[in-house]
Amino acid sequence: MPPFWEAPPWANQSRARELEFVLLGFAHVPSLRPMLAALFLAAFLLTMSGNSLIVLLTSLDFGLRTPMYFFLRQLALVEICFSLDVAPRLLVTLLQPGRGVSPTSCALQLLLVLSCVTSECFLLMVMAWDRFLAICRPLRYGAIMSPQLCYLLATTCWLAGIPVALVFTIWLFNFPFCGPRGIRHFFCDIA
Repeated sequence: MPPFWEAPPWANQSRARELEFVLLGFAHVPSLRPMLAALFLAAFLLTMSGNSLIVLLTSLDFGLRTPMYFFLRQLALVEICFSLDVAPRLLVTLLQPGRGVSPTSCALQLLLVLSCVTSECFLLMVMAWDRFLAICRPLRYGAIMSPQLCYLLATTCWLAGIPVALVFTIWLFNFPFCGPRGIRHFFCDIA
């Protein structure tokens, strides 16, 4: 028998179900769910294979070892992470409607999505700056955009997304959740 300060394992099961969110997604079109799942799965696989091909080609071809393609590879990696964050939950929502999502799972997905989106914005900014240097400072471009600076910029972009997403996710999930458990989205988003 557990000590008196610990609840028995079955005590929190009904409470846990009360705290779960239900992602409604495409609940209003139940007949289209299998077709939508197949369509989104195909789009997911196409996205993953296209971005994986970009990563592979820019890694293996020595002619593509320039800062522009380095940042393109980083952008493809961010897109792979973003797709891996969103697509599995979307497919579960379509194929198993009404299945609950715990607040912790929802917060983790939101954290990962926001981190990827923020990192993507920073990477796009760095890519724009890289193109600005290549066009407006062509003679000094090679000296400015060294491999060390490219790695530093990419690492900063990847890591800068984490605190932004962490602060926002912690802030959002400190609010009390009341009202209906149904969320009209197919993944945990801030909208």
